[in-house]
Amino acid sequence: QLEMKDFTASFPEGIIHGDIKAKNLVMPEIDLKLKGELDLAGLEQMIDVEKIRKVEGHISVDFNLAGVVDRSSDKFLDEAGSMSLQMENVGLIYGNDTLSQMSGLLYMDGNKLGANKLGLIFNGSEAQLEVEAENILHYFLDYDRDLRLKLALGSDRILPGRISGDTLLTGLLGQELKGLHFKAEASISKSELDAFL
Repeated sequence: QLEMKDFTASFPEGIIHGDIKAKNLVMPEIDLKLKGELDLAGLEQMIDVEKIRKVEGHISVDFNLAGVVDRSSDKFLDEAGSMSLQMENVGLIYGNDTLSQMSGLLYMDGNKLGANKLGLIFNGSEAQLEVEAENILHYFLDYDRDLRLKLALGSDRILPGRISGDTLLTGLLGQELKGLHFKAEASISKSELDAFL
């Protein structure tokens, strides 16, 4: 059995604290709680990624995982954990692309992954996004579950050519799109997605 209670890791950019308990190597039983705050401005010095520059913003993480990790069953992912990652004014430059003012919530709740009230600016195009994907982790672990996806996208201003760098897209859609609002919901079986991919 491994157990660490009230551990804390601090560094100039932030702090992480939590509890870890694990036992039984054959079929691990895990109880993990982590909370953290991180300023991203110094992250590019810690992690040397050549094309990423001018990282900024703040994130808060709250992660809980409890249960028996039984890879022979798909049930362990259903209610085992939750995670929230709150972002405030996150931004970076990757190559020739600029992401800025990204704020909102990324979350995991059992078998659901999603983004809530996520706003951002990408190469001058503004967007607000809400998305929820159900059973996506099950799919990547090769369990037989249908996938469900909900998506809502809104934007006051999109510059198609600057998003893709493709002049053909600008020719089809024009220089600027205003007042775009889109909602979709879909369900797809594992076999159908396997065949598509």
